[in-house]
Amino acid sequence: MAQPCGGAPKCIFNQPSSCVFYEGELLATIGINTGDNLTTILDKIDDFLQDFDGGGSTAETPNNALDTNSIDIVLSGTSNRTISANLKISPNTGNKLSILSNGVFAAPATSSVSYNSSTGVLTITVDGVASSQTLSLGNYSETVYGS
Repeated sequence: MAQPCGGAPKCIFNQPSSCVFYEGELLATIGINTGDNLTTILDKIDDFLQDFDGGGSTAETPNNALDTNSIDIVLSGTSNRTISANLKISPNTGNKLSILSNGVFAAPATSSVSYNSSTGVLTITVDGVASSQTLSLGNYSETVYGS
């Protein structure tokens, strides 16, 4: 930094830093209090800055993973700062959920309905699983509407 008057500053008197006091409000982030002297303030600033470059005594708290039933959290890197999440897909039979390159995909259900009028059996099939029920329709008649 350039010095005024070209060269080292020439002061009428030199005040020791321990005799210069801060009169402002509390600076809680770095712990500077009203009444701290300049020596103490410089020490607190130095301690505060060392915490950011690894030179301080304050240990950095690493991230922790908390998995859920549907998400698996994976941590890596320094202090586990690299975080990724994986969707858990159940391997159970009939699960139609899958992960594609563009996201999660739930395949639509396939279904069909058939009715045998001679036996009275109604069959509903969803994703290959059939469920049948015998119906008693009494005097049922069928009318077809159309063009």
